[in-house]
This record gives sequence, structure tokens and C-alpha cells, in this order.
Amino acid sequence: MKGSMLLRTMVLLMAASLLLNGCGRPTPPSRFFMLNPVAVPSADTIAGQKVLLGISPLTVAPYIDRSQMVIRSSENQLSLSELDKWAEPLEDNIAQVIVTNLNRSLPAVQAFVDAHRRLPTKYRINIRILRFDSDEQGHVRLQAQWSLLDMDGQDEQYLSFNEAAIRVQASSGSPADIAIGMSEAIGQLSEQMAKKLSPLLLKQ
Repeated sequence: MKGSMLLRTMVLLMAASLLLNGCGRPTPPSRFFMLNPVAVPSADTIAGQKVLLGISPLTVAPYIDRSQMVIRSSENQLSLSELDKWAEPLEDNIAQVIVTNLNRSLPAVQAFVDAHRRLPTKYRINIRILRFDSDEQGHVRLQAQWSLLDMDGQDEQYLSFNEAAIRVQASSGSPADIAIGMSEAIGQLSEQMAKKLSPLLLKQ
């Protein structure tokens, strides 16, 4: 009887020890990432007044509207990383990167995020991000819709409606390399916008 109680006590003590050791194990710190501009500043300079280009607050697909990085395991399966996160809301980061890319590549333009549409602008761009993620091998995919509007006059005039399907291969499937690949994808989207704007700027 005493031997049975002693054995039971030892088992309980071992279980408690394992539980305490598990609880005391430190949680790895979260890692935070940001998208960055990739456009190279143009060598051209503009002496006159720049054309104001407002970037409306963009909308992103609900599945990426979160702080965690989203990794696609298959076409129908996604996983969220609790350790690898965005340093700020993704829609804000994307919008600011597009603004910087356009200002670097189009010297005649002064682009800015116009959250409240209070400033008079010549042109405006509306953007919807439908898909923006990577798989575990670093295959980044971006699908977006964007429209270019002429804001002169009393009524807005749609100049073009555009769709983009962009693929980028990151250097690896690490979160840091995926963030670089996603920055490149936004850079390609910005380049498409710049090409649409360039002919219009020549008419100014």
C-alpha cells in the first residue's frame, strides 16, 4: 500500500515538474516586417508645378486584412504566422509604398494618400487588392484592380479600369525574403500605373 502511494506521489511530482518546465519556457519574440519602395528615383527634374495625384485609401481582401503574414499551403488552404507579423496595417503600408514608387518614377507628379479627399487633385487612383500572399517556397502572387480618374471639372471622369496579375519569385520562403518579394510585386503594380500616367502628363 505504501509502495503504491509512493509511486503515485512520484508520478504526480514528475507530471508537475514537466508542466512547470513547459510553462516556464520563453515564447519566441514576434518578428515584424514592412514592404518597401523599389522604384529608382528618376534623373529627370521638373521646374514647374507638379501634377497632384491622390491615392484613395485602398481596400484589401479580408483574408489579408490582419497583422499576421498569410502563407498559402494550397489554393484552398492558408496558414497564419503568429510570430511573423506586419509592422503596420497592410493597406496603409501598400498605399504609402505605391505613393513613394510613383513619386520616384514620375518627377512631374506629386502623389499622396488622400484619405479624406479634401485636396484638389488632377488625377485620382482607386485600388482594390484581391489577392496578395506567398506560398512556403516564396512564390508571391498579387491580383489587383485599379482605376484612374480625371478629377477636373464637376464630375469625376473614369479614364481607365485596369487589372493586374503579378507573380514574383522570392529568394527563399523565409518571411524576410517573402516581404522583399512582395515589395517587388507592389513595385511592378506601381510601374503599371506609371505607364498609364506618363502619356497624360505629356499633355499637361
